[in-house]
Amino acid sequence: MCPLVVDLVSLEPSNQVKDWGKCNKDCPMRRYLSNRDIQDIISNLALSNPTLAQTYNLTHRSVLGEDLVAIRLTANADKPRPLLKPLVRLSANMHGNEVVGREILVELAKLLVHGYSLDTRIRNIMDNVEVHLLPTMNPDGFNRATIGSCGGQDFLSGRWNENKIDLNRNFPSWFQLQLNKSIQQILETKEPEVRAVANWILSESWILGANFHDGAVLATFPWDFYKGDQRIGDHITEDDEVNRYITGEYADKHLTMTNGSACAKYSYLGPTANGAAWYPKNGTLKDFGYIVGSGLEYVFELSCCKFPSTYFLPREFENNRESLLGFLEIALTGVRGQLLDTKGQPVPGANIDFTKNEKLGGKPVTSNGRGEFWKILVPGKYSVLAESENCFKSDVLTIDVTSSSVKTVELVLKKLPNCL
Repeated sequence: MCPLVVDLVSLEPSNQVKDWGKCNKDCPMRRYLSNRDIQDIISNLALSNPTLAQTYNLTHRSVLGEDLVAIRLTANADKPRPLLKPLVRLSANMHGNEVVGREILVELAKLLVHGYSLDTRIRNIMDNVEVHLLPTMNPDGFNRATIGSCGGQDFLSGRWNENKIDLNRNFPSWFQLQLNKSIQQILETKEPEVRAVANWILSESWILGANFHDGAVLATFPWDFYKGDQRIGDHITEDDEVNRYITGEYADKHLTMTNGSACAKYSYLGPTANGAAWYPKNGTLKDFGYIVGSGLEYVFELSCCKFPSTYFLPREFENNRESLLGFLEIALTGVRGQLLDTKGQPVPGANIDFTKNEKLGGKPVTSNGRGEFWKILVPGKYSVLAESENCFKSDVLTIDVTSSSVKTVELVLKKLPNCL
Protein backbone atom coordinates (compact mmCIF):
# COMPACT_ATOMS: atom_id res chain seq x y z
CA MET A 1 0.00 0.00 0.00
CA CYS A 2 1.11 3.57 -0.71
CA PRO A 3 0.02 6.84 0.94
CA LEU A 4 -2.23 8.99 -1.23
CA VAL A 5 -2.18 11.96 1.18
CA VAL A 6 0.68 13.46 3.20
CA ASP A 7 0.81 16.27 5.70
CA LEU A 8 2.05 19.37 3.88
CA VAL A 9 4.21 20.50 6.78
CA SER A 10 5.68 17.29 8.20
CA LEU A 11 5.47 15.29 4.93
CA GLU A 12 4.24 12.37 7.06
CA PRO A 13 1.61 10.08 5.49
CA SER A 14 -1.97 10.10 6.70
CA ASN A 15 -2.99 7.48 9.26
CA GLN A 16 -6.50 7.17 7.77
CA VAL A 17 -7.22 3.96 5.84
CA LYS A 18 -9.06 5.89 3.12
CA ASP A 19 -5.88 7.87 2.39
CA TRP A 20 -3.95 4.78 1.33
CA GLY A 21 -4.16 2.87 -1.94
CA LYS A 22 -2.55 0.04 -3.85
CA CYS A 23 0.82 0.90 -5.34
CA ASN A 24 1.20 0.79 -9.09
CA LYS A 25 4.04 1.43 -11.50
CA ASP A 26 3.32 5.16 -11.52
CA CYS A 27 4.09 5.51 -7.81
CA PRO A 28 7.64 6.71 -7.04
CA MET A 29 10.27 3.97 -6.91
CA ARG A 30 7.87 1.20 -7.94
CA ARG A 31 9.81 0.48 -11.13
CA TYR A 32 13.28 1.15 -12.47
CA LEU A 33 13.59 4.28 -14.55
CA SER A 34 14.98 4.05 -18.07
CA ASN A 35 17.70 6.43 -19.16
CA ARG A 36 15.07 8.48 -20.99
CA ASP A 37 12.84 8.47 -17.89
CA ILE A 38 15.67 9.95 -15.81
CA GLN A 39 16.37 12.68 -18.34
CA ASP A 40 12.66 13.53 -18.60
CA ILE A 41 12.13 13.61 -14.82
CA ILE A 42 15.06 15.87 -13.99
CA SER A 43 14.41 18.07 -17.03
CA ASN A 44 10.76 18.52 -16.04
CA LEU A 45 11.83 19.18 -12.46
CA ALA A 46 14.04 22.00 -13.68
CA LEU A 47 11.47 23.39 -16.12
CA SER A 48 8.83 23.49 -13.37
CA ASN A 49 11.21 24.93 -10.76
CA PRO A 50 13.81 27.05 -12.59
CA THR A 51 14.85 28.93 -9.44
CA LEU A 52 15.72 25.66 -7.69
CA ALA A 53 17.01 23.37 -10.45
CA GLN A 54 18.85 23.57 -13.75
CA THR A 55 19.95 20.67 -15.95
CA TYR A 56 23.03 20.53 -18.15
CA ASN A 57 24.96 18.01 -20.25
CA LEU A 58 28.49 16.92 -19.50
CA THR A 59 31.14 17.51 -22.18
CA HIS A 60 30.99 14.02 -23.73
CA ARG A 61 28.28 11.48 -24.49
CA SER A 62 28.44 7.75 -23.81
CA VAL A 63 29.94 5.44 -26.44
CA LEU A 64 26.46 4.85 -27.90
CA GLY A 65 25.62 8.54 -27.91
CA GLU A 66 23.56 8.92 -24.72
CA ASP A 67 23.75 12.35 -23.12
CA LEU A 68 25.19 12.39 -19.60
CA VAL A 69 22.73 14.76 -17.97
CA ALA A 70 23.39 16.38 -14.58
CA ILE A 71 21.15 18.59 -12.46
CA ARG A 72 22.20 21.61 -10.40
CA LEU A 73 20.10 22.04 -7.25
CA THR A 74 20.23 25.17 -5.11
CA ALA A 75 18.23 28.24 -4.21
CA ASN A 76 18.48 30.84 -6.99
CA ALA A 77 19.66 28.19 -9.43
CA ASP A 78 18.85 30.56 -12.29
CA LYS A 79 21.59 32.90 -11.08
CA PRO A 80 25.38 32.58 -10.73
CA ARG A 81 26.68 30.94 -7.56
CA PRO A 82 27.18 33.42 -4.69
CA LEU A 83 30.70 33.83 -3.32
CA LEU A 84 31.72 31.07 -0.87
CA LYS A 85 28.64 28.88 -1.46
CA PRO A 86 30.11 25.35 -1.39
CA LEU A 87 29.64 22.80 -4.17
CA VAL A 88 28.88 19.10 -3.66
CA ARG A 89 28.97 16.53 -6.48
CA LEU A 90 27.17 13.16 -6.39
CA SER A 91 27.26 10.54 -9.17
CA ALA A 92 25.98 7.01 -9.62
CA ASN A 93 25.70 4.02 -11.97
CA MET A 94 29.27 4.11 -13.31
CA HIS A 95 28.96 0.33 -13.29
CA GLY A 96 25.82 -0.12 -15.37
CA ASN A 97 24.51 -3.05 -13.32
CA GLU A 98 24.82 -1.19 -10.00
CA VAL A 99 21.53 0.64 -10.08
CA VAL A 100 20.27 1.65 -6.64
CA GLY A 101 22.26 4.89 -6.61
CA ARG A 102 20.71 6.21 -9.82
CA GLU A 103 17.20 5.78 -8.42
CA ILE A 104 18.18 7.36 -5.10
CA LEU A 105 19.76 10.42 -6.74
CA VAL A 106 16.58 11.06 -8.76
CA GLU A 107 14.52 10.85 -5.57
CA LEU A 108 17.00 13.10 -3.77
CA ALA A 109 16.59 15.71 -6.50
CA LYS A 110 12.81 15.59 -6.09
CA LEU A 111 13.11 15.76 -2.30
CA LEU A 112 15.32 18.85 -2.39
CA VAL A 113 13.08 20.69 -4.85
CA HIS A 114 9.66 19.72 -3.51
CA GLY A 115 10.77 19.95 0.11
CA TYR A 116 12.23 23.44 -0.23
CA SER A 117 9.05 25.27 0.71
CA LEU A 118 7.95 22.68 3.27
CA ASP A 119 10.96 21.66 5.34
CA THR A 120 13.35 24.04 7.12
CA ARG A 121 16.24 21.58 7.02
CA ILE A 122 15.97 21.11 3.27
CA ARG A 123 15.58 24.85 2.79
CA ASN A 124 18.76 25.45 4.77
CA ILE A 125 20.68 23.00 2.55
CA MET A 126 19.36 24.52 -0.66
CA ASP A 127 19.95 28.08 0.55
CA ASN A 128 23.54 27.41 1.54
CA VAL A 129 24.87 24.54 -0.60
CA GLU A 130 24.98 23.97 -4.35
CA VAL A 131 24.32 20.30 -5.12
CA HIS A 132 25.09 18.68 -8.49
CA LEU A 133 23.79 15.18 -9.29
CA LEU A 134 24.65 12.82 -12.15
CA PRO A 135 22.25 9.85 -11.82
CA THR A 136 23.94 7.69 -14.48
CA MET A 137 27.50 7.70 -15.75
CA ASN A 138 27.10 4.47 -17.73
CA PRO A 139 23.70 4.48 -19.47
CA ASP A 140 24.90 2.00 -22.11
CA GLY A 141 25.85 -0.56 -19.47
CA PHE A 142 22.54 -0.07 -17.68
CA ASN A 143 20.70 -1.11 -20.84
CA ARG A 144 22.53 -4.46 -20.76
CA ALA A 145 21.93 -5.14 -17.05
CA THR A 146 19.26 -7.51 -15.76
CA ILE A 147 16.88 -6.85 -12.90
CA GLY A 148 17.30 -9.34 -10.07
CA SER A 149 20.94 -10.05 -10.90
CA CYS A 150 22.93 -9.48 -7.73
CA GLY A 151 26.40 -9.98 -9.19
CA GLY A 152 28.24 -9.45 -12.45
CA GLN A 153 31.73 -8.18 -13.19
CA ASP A 154 31.82 -8.13 -17.01
CA PHE A 155 30.40 -6.72 -20.24
CA LEU A 156 27.30 -8.88 -20.45
CA SER A 157 26.29 -8.07 -16.88
CA GLY A 158 26.32 -4.37 -17.75
CA ARG A 159 29.23 -3.44 -15.49
CA TRP A 160 31.49 -2.22 -18.31
CA ASN A 161 30.79 0.47 -20.87
CA GLU A 162 30.13 -0.33 -24.54
CA ASN A 163 33.88 -0.49 -25.27
CA LYS A 164 34.21 -3.25 -22.65
CA ILE A 165 36.05 -1.00 -20.20
CA ASP A 166 35.52 -0.78 -16.44
CA LEU A 167 35.07 2.97 -16.00
CA ASN A 168 36.30 2.83 -12.41
CA ARG A 169 39.71 1.63 -13.61
CA ASN A 170 39.96 4.16 -16.45
CA PHE A 171 40.47 7.51 -14.70
CA PRO A 172 43.99 8.96 -14.76
CA SER A 173 45.82 7.14 -11.99
CA TRP A 174 48.35 8.54 -9.56
CA PHE A 175 51.09 6.81 -11.58
CA GLN A 176 49.88 8.27 -14.90
CA LEU A 177 49.64 11.74 -13.38
CA GLN A 178 53.37 11.58 -12.50
CA LEU A 179 54.22 11.40 -16.22
CA ASN A 180 55.35 14.45 -18.16
CA LYS A 181 51.88 14.91 -19.68
CA SER A 182 49.03 17.29 -19.03
CA ILE A 183 45.78 15.95 -17.63
CA GLN A 184 44.07 16.68 -20.95
CA GLN A 185 46.73 14.70 -22.83
CA ILE A 186 46.12 11.74 -20.53
CA LEU A 187 42.34 12.09 -20.90
CA GLU A 188 42.62 11.83 -24.69
CA THR A 189 43.30 8.10 -24.22
CA LYS A 190 40.33 7.55 -21.89
CA GLU A 191 36.72 6.49 -22.42
CA PRO A 192 34.22 9.24 -23.32
CA GLU A 193 32.27 8.75 -20.08
CA VAL A 194 35.50 9.13 -18.09
CA ARG A 195 36.49 12.24 -20.05
CA ALA A 196 33.06 13.72 -19.34
CA VAL A 197 33.20 13.14 -15.60
CA ALA A 198 36.89 14.10 -15.32
CA ASN A 199 36.16 17.43 -17.03
CA TRP A 200 33.19 17.85 -14.68
CA ILE A 201 35.48 17.33 -11.69
CA LEU A 202 38.01 19.79 -13.08
CA SER A 203 35.38 22.42 -13.87
CA GLU A 204 34.54 23.43 -10.29
CA SER A 205 36.01 23.70 -6.79
CA TRP A 206 34.06 20.86 -5.19
CA ILE A 207 34.18 20.64 -1.41
CA LEU A 208 32.76 17.09 -1.40
CA GLY A 209 32.30 14.36 -4.00
CA ALA A 210 30.70 10.94 -3.70
CA ASN A 211 30.11 8.08 -6.11
CA PHE A 212 27.41 5.48 -5.41
CA HIS A 213 27.95 1.77 -6.03
CA ASP A 214 26.30 -1.53 -5.17
CA GLY A 215 27.57 -4.99 -4.28
CA ALA A 216 28.30 -4.16 -0.63
CA VAL A 217 26.94 -1.93 2.14
CA LEU A 218 29.69 0.34 3.43
CA ALA A 219 31.39 3.71 2.99
CA THR A 220 34.97 3.88 1.68
CA PHE A 221 37.63 6.58 1.58
CA PRO A 222 40.97 7.05 -0.29
CA TRP A 223 43.35 5.79 -1.25
CA ASP A 224 42.17 2.97 -3.50
CA PHE A 225 45.70 2.00 -4.60
CA TYR A 226 49.10 1.14 -3.15
CA LYS A 227 52.43 2.67 -4.11
CA GLY A 228 55.96 1.71 -3.20
CA ASP A 229 56.36 -1.56 -1.36
CA GLN A 230 53.04 -1.46 0.51
CA ARG A 231 50.69 -4.29 -0.43
CA ILE A 232 48.36 -4.68 2.55
CA GLY A 233 46.64 -2.50 5.12
CA ASP A 234 45.25 1.02 4.91
CA HIS A 235 46.86 3.39 2.44
CA ILE A 236 45.82 6.66 3.99
CA THR A 237 45.79 10.26 2.77
CA GLU A 238 46.65 13.44 4.63
CA ASP A 239 42.91 13.78 5.33
CA ASP A 240 42.57 10.40 7.01
CA GLU A 241 41.12 11.75 10.26
CA VAL A 242 38.31 13.67 8.58
CA ASN A 243 37.76 10.83 6.07
CA ARG A 244 37.06 8.40 8.90
CA TYR A 245 34.77 10.93 10.54
CA ILE A 246 32.71 11.62 7.40
CA THR A 247 32.34 7.97 6.37
CA GLY A 248 31.50 7.11 9.97
CA GLU A 249 28.78 9.77 9.98
CA TYR A 250 27.26 8.42 6.76
CA ALA A 251 27.30 4.86 8.13
CA ASP A 252 25.88 5.83 11.52
CA LYS A 253 22.97 7.73 9.96
CA HIS A 254 22.26 4.90 7.49
CA LEU A 255 19.59 2.49 8.70
CA THR A 256 21.54 -0.73 7.98
CA MET A 257 25.19 0.10 7.19
CA THR A 258 26.39 -0.51 10.74
CA ASN A 259 24.58 -3.86 10.79
CA GLY A 260 26.91 -6.56 9.48
CA SER A 261 23.98 -8.67 8.33
CA ALA A 262 23.13 -6.11 5.61
CA CYS A 263 25.83 -7.72 3.45
CA ALA A 264 27.28 -10.72 5.21
CA LYS A 265 30.06 -11.40 2.67
CA TYR A 266 31.73 -8.11 3.58
CA SER A 267 30.75 -7.90 7.24
CA TYR A 268 34.41 -8.37 8.20
CA LEU A 269 35.14 -4.87 6.85
CA GLY A 270 32.77 -3.09 9.19
CA PRO A 271 30.68 -0.12 8.03
CA THR A 272 33.64 1.90 6.71
CA ALA A 273 36.88 0.93 5.00
CA ASN A 274 39.97 2.27 3.29
CA GLY A 275 39.62 1.54 -0.43
CA ALA A 276 43.03 -0.10 -0.88
CA ALA A 277 42.68 -2.23 2.25
CA TRP A 278 39.39 -3.61 0.90
CA TYR A 279 40.95 -4.43 -2.47
CA PRO A 280 43.53 -2.32 -4.33
CA LYS A 281 42.70 -0.76 -7.71
CA ASN A 282 44.18 1.92 -9.94
CA GLY A 283 42.37 4.54 -11.98
CA THR A 284 39.34 5.15 -9.78
CA LEU A 285 37.14 8.23 -9.78
CA LYS A 286 37.64 8.63 -6.05
CA ASP A 287 41.42 8.82 -6.26
CA PHE A 288 41.43 11.04 -9.35
CA GLY A 289 39.01 13.51 -7.77
CA TYR A 290 41.09 13.70 -4.61
CA ILE A 291 44.39 14.17 -6.50
CA VAL A 292 43.26 16.96 -8.83
CA GLY A 293 40.82 18.75 -6.53
CA SER A 294 40.86 20.46 -3.16
CA GLY A 295 37.84 18.57 -1.84
CA LEU A 296 37.22 15.16 -0.32
CA GLU A 297 36.05 12.07 -2.23
CA TYR A 298 34.11 8.99 -1.14
CA VAL A 299 32.32 5.89 -2.37
CA PHE A 300 29.07 4.78 -0.77
CA GLU A 301 28.12 1.16 -1.42
CA LEU A 302 24.36 0.97 -0.95
CA SER A 303 23.02 -2.53 -1.66
CA CYS A 304 24.50 -6.00 -1.32
CA CYS A 305 22.53 -6.98 -4.43
CA LYS A 306 23.58 -4.88 -7.41
CA PHE A 307 20.22 -4.90 -9.23
CA PRO A 308 17.61 -5.80 -6.59
CA SER A 309 13.90 -6.22 -7.14
CA THR A 310 11.93 -2.98 -7.30
CA TYR A 311 10.27 -4.08 -4.07
CA PHE A 312 13.38 -2.90 -2.20
CA LEU A 313 13.76 0.55 -3.78
CA PRO A 314 11.59 2.59 -1.35
CA ARG A 315 13.36 0.96 1.56
CA GLU A 316 16.77 1.74 0.08
CA PHE A 317 15.87 5.41 -0.19
CA GLU A 318 14.74 5.47 3.42
CA ASN A 319 17.94 3.67 4.42
CA ASN A 320 19.97 6.50 2.88
CA ARG A 321 17.77 9.57 3.35
CA GLU A 322 19.25 10.77 6.64
CA SER A 323 22.78 9.91 5.53
CA LEU A 324 22.38 11.88 2.31
CA LEU A 325 21.05 14.99 4.01
CA GLY A 326 23.74 14.74 6.67
CA PHE A 327 26.43 14.42 3.99
CA LEU A 328 25.21 17.59 2.28
CA GLU A 329 25.21 19.39 5.62
CA ILE A 330 28.89 18.54 6.14
CA ALA A 331 29.57 21.11 3.42
CA LEU A 332 28.42 23.71 5.95
CA THR A 333 31.23 22.92 8.39
CA GLY A 334 34.98 23.47 8.47
CA VAL A 335 36.50 26.62 7.00
CA ARG A 336 35.68 28.73 3.99
CA GLY A 337 37.31 31.92 2.88
CA GLN A 338 38.65 34.22 0.22
CA LEU A 339 42.26 35.03 -0.54
CA LEU A 340 42.95 38.63 -1.65
CA ASP A 341 45.99 40.67 -2.57
CA THR A 342 46.85 43.97 -0.90
CA LYS A 343 44.65 45.80 -3.42
CA GLY A 344 41.60 43.68 -2.52
CA GLN A 345 41.70 41.58 -5.70
CA PRO A 346 41.14 37.78 -5.62
CA VAL A 347 44.28 35.62 -5.79
CA PRO A 348 43.86 32.32 -7.67
CA GLY A 349 46.19 29.32 -7.54
CA ALA A 350 47.67 29.85 -4.07
CA ASN A 351 48.07 27.09 -1.48
CA ILE A 352 46.34 27.37 1.87
CA ASP A 353 47.70 25.20 4.70
CA PHE A 354 45.87 24.21 7.88
CA THR A 355 48.04 23.20 10.82
CA LYS A 356 46.86 21.58 14.05
CA ASN A 357 49.29 20.82 16.88
CA GLU A 358 52.19 21.60 14.50
CA LYS A 359 50.97 18.98 12.03
CA LEU A 360 49.15 19.52 8.75
CA GLY A 361 45.40 19.21 9.24
CA GLY A 362 44.92 17.58 5.86
CA LYS A 363 46.02 18.24 2.30
CA PRO A 364 46.54 21.93 1.47
CA VAL A 365 43.80 23.44 -0.69
CA THR A 366 44.15 25.79 -3.66
CA SER A 367 42.31 29.07 -4.14
CA ASN A 368 40.12 29.17 -7.26
CA GLY A 369 39.66 31.95 -9.82
CA ARG A 370 37.58 33.98 -7.37
CA GLY A 371 40.11 33.50 -4.59
CA GLU A 372 37.73 31.13 -2.81
CA PHE A 373 38.77 28.12 -0.76
CA TRP A 374 37.09 25.57 1.48
CA LYS A 375 38.39 22.92 3.85
CA ILE A 376 36.44 20.41 5.93
CA LEU A 377 38.25 19.70 9.18
CA VAL A 378 37.64 17.83 12.41
CA PRO A 379 37.03 20.13 15.39
CA GLY A 380 40.04 21.82 16.93
CA LYS A 381 42.31 24.88 16.88
CA TYR A 382 44.08 25.48 13.57
CA SER A 383 46.63 27.87 12.13
CA VAL A 384 45.83 28.97 8.57
CA LEU A 385 48.49 30.24 6.16
CA ALA A 386 48.35 31.09 2.44
CA GLU A 387 51.46 30.96 0.24
CA SER A 388 52.19 31.61 -3.44
CA GLU A 389 55.35 31.44 -5.55
CA ASN A 390 57.64 31.42 -2.47
CA CYS A 391 57.51 35.22 -2.37
CA PHE A 392 53.97 35.82 -1.12
CA LYS A 393 52.48 34.84 2.21
CA SER A 394 49.55 35.80 4.38
CA ASP A 395 49.70 36.39 8.09
CA VAL A 396 49.04 33.24 10.13
CA LEU A 397 45.42 33.18 11.28
CA THR A 398 44.38 31.09 14.30
CA ILE A 399 40.82 29.75 14.24
CA ASP A 400 38.61 27.39 16.25
CA VAL A 401 36.75 24.83 14.14
CA THR A 402 33.57 23.18 15.44
CA SER A 403 31.40 20.39 14.03
CA SER A 404 28.22 22.50 13.98
CA SER A 405 29.09 25.56 11.90
CA VAL A 406 31.45 26.94 9.27
CA LYS A 407 34.21 29.42 10.00
CA THR A 408 34.48 32.21 7.39
CA VAL A 409 37.85 33.94 7.00
CA GLU A 410 39.62 36.41 4.75
CA LEU A 411 43.34 36.14 4.04
CA VAL A 412 45.53 38.82 2.47
CA LEU A 413 48.60 37.74 0.49
CA LYS A 414 51.61 40.01 0.96
CA LYS A 415 54.94 40.14 -0.78
CA LEU A 416 57.83 39.07 1.44
CA PRO A 417 60.76 41.45 2.03
CA ASN A 418 63.80 40.95 -0.21
CA CYS A 419 61.76 39.15 -2.90
CA LEU A 420 62.32 40.40 -6.43
